[in-house]
Amino acid sequence: MQWATAQRTLLRATLDYRNYKSSRRRSPTPARPGDHGAWGGGSYLKVVAKNLETARWRGPQSERTRLGDIWARSLHEIYFKRMPAADALKKASVEVDKVLKEAGSVAAPGST
Repeated sequence: MQWATAQRTLLRATLDYRNYKSSRRRSPTPARPGDHGAWGGGSYLKVVAKNLETARWRGPQSERTRLGDIWARSLHEIYFKRMPAADALKKASVEVDKVLKEAGSVAAPGST
């Protein structure tokens, strides 16, 4: 765990492998703004910087797999046109809130 979350390891992952999802505040995200400075119409870097102001590591999360499954199901509903995007994401949000509540990590209303 120490190696995987070490500043040097995360910086190398960012610089060499374009992994921009650093879990450390001191491993600047992004270290190479030219690679993704245009993402989101130029808003990506600002959002990442804002998130890093309050980001906190909570350790392993048993609910993470369930949340990923909910997200994937909603994308499938949208992709295969079984449900409008707004409806699929609203349903996913309700399910995510339920999982977080069960896990004792209640999200702020409207944050999912």
